[in-house]
Amino acid sequence: MSKTKPAGIFLSSINQCIEIPKYRTHTRLEHTLKGLLIHRVLEERDIELAIFKDHRYSFFDWLKWTCQLRQTQPGVTPTLVTIDWHRDLAPPSEDERMRLNDLNQQNLNEVREFTLNELDAHNDGHLLSAAWLNLIGDVILLKNYGMDQKDSWMDGDGQAHLILEFKDFEAFSSEVLQRNDQHIYLDIDLDYFIHNKVSPYQRKDVQVYSDERIKSIINPKNQFFQHLLPRLEGITLAREPRYCGGVRNSNHILDVILNQLFTKQLEWKTLAIN
Repeated sequence: MSKTKPAGIFLSSINQCIEIPKYRTHTRLEHTLKGLLIHRVLEERDIELAIFKDHRYSFFDWLKWTCQLRQTQPGVTPTLVTIDWHRDLAPPSEDERMRLNDLNQQNLNEVREFTLNELDAHNDGHLLSAAWLNLIGDVILLKNYGMDQKDSWMDGDGQAHLILEFKDFEAFSSEVLQRNDQHIYLDIDLDYFIHNKVSPYQRKDVQVYSDERIKSIINPKNQFFQHLLPRLEGITLAREPRYCGGVRNSNHILDVILNQLFTKQLEWKTLAIN
């Protein structure tokens, strides 16, 4: 990359706020690591990498990023490309839909509290809650069980969002490539890289994918990532250690993924973008 820019991951405090345009405050979530990445094509702007413990925290970042995008590109709704052992497609209840409709999206302190305390603590309802508010568009999911499926979800404004589920990476990759979406969020739950289903807080008989297998999926040189990276508007990584057999497993998977994509200074590793 011809342009260099200081970057790095830093620990965010739940009480730390900074002012950003058209928002009262930008409040970061507890136990969240954030880093700024230079956009792979538009080097004059940054995108964010958010790393957190619980997967529902992604709702906060998707809301913030989509609202920021729409300041300069009205109507943009990024496609969600997500990799997860679980489907995380629990629909919000009628009561939850009402509370989502009442959420003040311009006040990120309120969004923070909603994400922490109102979204389902099972961490399986954040995705369709975001779709309900049209914060994400269609969803393309790589999962670890079940059959391939194609469905749709109607949001609060009556717009349909395709939900495309794949168990095979090649089929998943082919779908992303043929759609040619121009705005994408990449979302990864680290428990995808665990063999077999793991119960919460299970420690015994938990087998992590080999480093080679993780790298075969998170491979910046393959066609999938070469297509994806120039279109990224943000990356969310859920550590979910309770479904990875503990913090050590989760941290190891995270290290492999980060080392595949970034230098130690959190700069993109040199890629030939097509």
